[in-house]
Amino acid sequence: MPGLGDQQLSFAYDHAATASEFNKRLTDIIKPGLYKGGLLTNPSGDNVEIATFTALVRCSSDELVKVETSTAVTISVSELKPYVTYILHWQDDKDNSGDFSSKADDGLFNGSEIFSNEIVFGKAIYSGGVITGFDYTDRTRGTCDADGNIWVDSNISIKGNASIQQNATVGGNVTISQVLSCNGAINLPTAIPSSPTTGSCYFDSVTGTLYIYDGSAWLSTVLT
Repeated sequence: MPGLGDQQLSFAYDHAATASEFNKRLTDIIKPGLYKGGLLTNPSGDNVEIATFTALVRCSSDELVKVETSTAVTISVSELKPYVTYILHWQDDKDNSGDFSSKADDGLFNGSEIFSNEIVFGKAIYSGGVITGFDYTDRTRGTCDADGNIWVDSNISIKGNASIQQNATVGGNVTISQVLSCNGAINLPTAIPSSPTTGSCYFDSVTGTLYIYDGSAWLSTVLT
């Protein structure tokens, strides 16, 4: 569906710093994906409106190209094809085409319908044949969003110091092999941990009691 709707696309062409060979190397450093915008809304029926966005797209020649839209685009989806995707046909000049489409997939994104050089904006969620919202679990994210928040789908190895100027939220375990130094406060949980291990602790703010798990039972200490 080349040229679908009244889309206006701008590409990072004619820039010495983004010449073809340089872009090919960047694909190993910078991830393709959405870096700004591209949220989905449902104006009516099976129509999905794609908000303006900025993305880095890997094209068929394996080059990484910056794509920005200046107007929203509306496409139609269905329960059988709920994924909203985008693919760029890059011809290494100013005459290029961007296609938005709805697709089905097995959720593994292994080429059954959605290919590696496509950007996934999200998936329409249906209930009773009506769109009730959108799932962004499989959204193709870049290395960061417009606010500078970093999205990482794989492991990070830091050989030097890491400095975090604001908050950090960790959804999994954190293992520290050396000393943990804290210049501020350490907030303990105020409820019993569901799966405690030896050394786990929590603070009962109602009774003012600190509990520590010794591997088989919770031992308490009343703070004064």
